[in-house]
Amino acid sequence: MDMQVMICFAITILLMVLFIWDPYKSIATTTVLGVVLFFITGCVDEEVVVSSFGNTTGILTCTMFVVTAGFNKTQFVKTLAQTVQRLSKGSLTLVLLGYSIIGLLLVQFIPSILIVFCVMAPMLAATVETMGYSPSRVMFPYAALLISCVVCMPIGSGATEYAIYNTQLEALGSEYRAGIFDPFMGRWPVLVAMFIYCIFIAPRFTPKEPVAAIMGVEEQDTKGRAKAELEKPKLNSFQEASALIIFFGVTLALIIVSTVELPIQLDNWVVTMAGALLMIFTGVLKPKEASRALPIWVWLMFVGGLVMAGALTNTGAGEIIGNTVAALVNAFQNTFMYYILLCVGPYICTNFLNNRTTTFIFYPIAIQVCEALGANPIGSIICVMAATQSAFILPTATSTVVYAMGAGGYDLKTMLKMGWFPTLLIWVVLAAWLSIIYPVF
Repeated sequence: MDMQVMICFAITILLMVLFIWDPYKSIATTTVLGVVLFFITGCVDEEVVVSSFGNTTGILTCTMFVVTAGFNKTQFVKTLAQTVQRLSKGSLTLVLLGYSIIGLLLVQFIPSILIVFCVMAPMLAATVETMGYSPSRVMFPYAALLISCVVCMPIGSGATEYAIYNTQLEALGSEYRAGIFDPFMGRWPVLVAMFIYCIFIAPRFTPKEPVAAIMGVEEQDTKGRAKAELEKPKLNSFQEASALIIFFGVTLALIIVSTVELPIQLDNWVVTMAGALLMIFTGVLKPKEASRALPIWVWLMFVGGLVMAGALTNTGAGEIIGNTVAALVNAFQNTFMYYILLCVGPYICTNFLNNRTTTFIFYPIAIQVCEALGANPIGSIICVMAATQSAFILPTATSTVVYAMGAGGYDLKTMLKMGWFPTLLIWVVLAAWLSIIYPVF
């Protein structure tokens, strides 16, 4: 093992420690530190760094956040919730069914589970309480469904997920490329399984009364995010219509651009950038609101992931990791067990890091393992993403879990009782399905 490989491993391990420790209280700071260290030690050259910052997928992701911010100002959600309350006719199952459909749609459009939960949880709690039920019956199933199925459909932000896969595949020299429907095709059985479980089965195992003091989303929200979402000023009728037309138009255009050969050159990032500008031109968003909607830390994480992938490729460290893990996997020659094991690492890490940081670490490893095995790595990338979204038991996994515990009146023991089965359900369904459509052996 030469010195450059050892340096690359040392920096990668250092970054993992810093991500867990988080001494700067800023994932973006740690990410940029990694970019600098990989560059000054010669693990990557200037071209890799500059091309990572200018990658069009980063532009695509950031501008889609702006488009989503415009959609989030509409009354679309409240209108749907009122319809659900009217149609449920006192049935807890129908209420949870209606709110789950709305929530599933929203976490495809709005790539922040916390925002969706902050918007929907107070309305869901109020609805079930008027029916004589405690919010403890529904808050965990609702949060688990949102967390496990975020951006898994090819609509809204989910329509850009494949582009992130392809950027990683290209950076690591893989010949495989994902299509716009591949992330959905890999995860739809998980969506169906969790939808059925969370609506029809999980409420039977949730406490009928809270085991801890219930805290509404607004009471827990010391930073005012929930209050801001619930008390948004209304758009006028022109802006409301414009926001909906722009948002759904962008979603449709992304599908068309990715699946149909057009007579003109039109890249997906141009579509989302045009949508972001239209949100401003129509008055849906003020320029300052659009600027605040840009997720700089997400973009820097994306850039850092590309630079790390470049470092692993350039130094040969990634190949060593891939060959080592491939040798272990070859010992049992079982695709189902391979995917089960691939769920474990990202799941554990997500309980201490956020899911974007975890994918940043595990995407290159999964791709290099498949390269060493001569297998299609797309299934492994999907597995990593889905595994990070199966972490909904511990409050360290995602802030949405913290809010759900407060809104439902749960303690950690109750979360463990309610959460272990759906976690295993996701892993088993995911591994079984990916074994069929993306066999490794």
